[in-house]
Amino acid sequence: MTYTVIGLMDTEAIRLAQLGIDIRKHSASLGMPEKKRDVVVLGIDPGLQGEDYHSFAARFRRRFDSFCLLNDVAIEACHVVGFDIAPLGMIDATELRTAPTTLLTCPYWT
Repeated sequence: MTYTVIGLMDTEAIRLAQLGIDIRKHSASLGMPEKKRDVVVLGIDPGLQGEDYHSFAARFRRRFDSFCLLNDVAIEACHVVGFDIAPLGMIDATELRTAPTTLLTCPYWT
């Protein structure tokens, strides 16, 4: 599986919680949705996934408090609900050395 990588500062973490709320509101507003897919947002934290965190910091040449990995459904949902993201690049799950933390999973209806 391929993920889009974004960087987060601690002050932005609350926005991630809002993303889950916004996706659920959007899905509820559809009335008769046709297709359910799953949003997945994973986290790479320096304390929990240090090796991957340092690899990401070097690869993307940026210092963030943490990194997030978004699946393609999460990217689509971000655009639909107006959640602004700045992708740093892509990574294949096979490149990860440690298991990322699950930050958000929720159904996304279209």
